[in-house]
Amino acid sequence: MPKVSTKSKILFAGTSDFAIPTLEKLINRPDINVIAALTQPDRQAGRGRKLKLSPIKKAAISHKIRVLEPTNLNRCEELTEILREDIEFLIVVSYGLMIPPSIINKVHFAINVHASLLPNWRGASPIQHAIMKGDRYAGVSIMKVTEKLDSGPVFCSDSIRLEENETYGSLSGKLALLGSNKLNETMSDIRKGVFETKSQDDNLATYAAKITKEDREINWNIDAVTIERKIRAFNPTPGATTQLNNQRIKLHEVKIERNMAPLSSGSWLIDKNNKQIIVGTATEPISISKIQRPGGKVMEVKDFLNGFANKNNSKI
Repeated sequence: MPKVSTKSKILFAGTSDFAIPTLEKLINRPDINVIAALTQPDRQAGRGRKLKLSPIKKAAISHKIRVLEPTNLNRCEELTEILREDIEFLIVVSYGLMIPPSIINKVHFAINVHASLLPNWRGASPIQHAIMKGDRYAGVSIMKVTEKLDSGPVFCSDSIRLEENETYGSLSGKLALLGSNKLNETMSDIRKGVFETKSQDDNLATYAAKITKEDREINWNIDAVTIERKIRAFNPTPGATTQLNNQRIKLHEVKIERNMAPLSSGSWLIDKNNKQIIVGTATEPISISKIQRPGGKVMEVKDFLNGFANKNNSKI
C-alpha cells in the first residue's frame, strides 16, 4: 500500500447522536481531512411524519462536508467515485449498516467505534442491553471493521462504572466522549506505526439485538428490578411503554418502593393527595416519577395527575 500521507483523508460513516463527538474531534484535527460523511437517509418521524435529518447529516452540512445517503453501499456511484481517492481511514460510528468488503478493501484502515467491551454485547443496541442486564461496567472498543458483525481485532478498549440510576441518555453521552478520545489516540498510534490489535474470543461473545416495540413494552408480572432497569435503558428514547386508561404512555423515571405494602401485579393506585402513581409488580411496587402521554412532553407525575380524570385512591 502507498505510504500514509501528511494529512489523512477520512471517509466517515455515522448516523446517530452517539457519533457526533467523534466527527467533531476528527474535524478539529489539523492532520485530518474529512472528505465525506456516509449516513442513513432522512426518515419520517413524529406525529406529522415529517422527514427528519440524521444528527450526522446536520453536523456534516454545518461543517460543509459532503453527505452521502446510500441505501445500498455497493450501488452508490458517488461513493465509488470517492473510493478512487487514497482514503486512509474509514471511521464507522453508530452507522446502522454493514460495511461490505468492496469498501473495506479500498481503504488503508477501516475502524469502528463500538459502545461495549467486546466481545461482550456485539450488535445494534449494546448500551440498552448493558443497562437491562444490570452490568456494573460498560465501555467502548476501537476495532477493525470486518465482514462479520463486530468481530474484528480490537486496537484498544476502555471502561467506566455505571451509576446507580444510569440511563441510556447519560451512559450514551459518556461513552460517546470516551469513544471519540480512544479513537483519536488509536489513529495517532496508527500514523506513528506503533499500534497493536488483539483478536476477539468468539466463545465469550454476547449479542445485543436491535430493540423492537415488544422489547419496550413493560410486563408488570415480572420483578421490580428488571422493570426499573428496562425503563432506564429506554430513557429518554425511545421510551418504555405501557397501557393506562386505554392510552399508550411512556414511563421515563420510576422508583422501587421497597418499604411499601405489595400490590397485585399490574394494578395501578392513583394517589392524588400525595401526588403518586404506584404500580404493582411480581415483587415490590414501583412509583412513577416521570411520565409521557402520546404526542406529549415528558412531565412530572404531579403535573400529570392534575389533568387525570380518575378519582383519588382509585385502582385500575
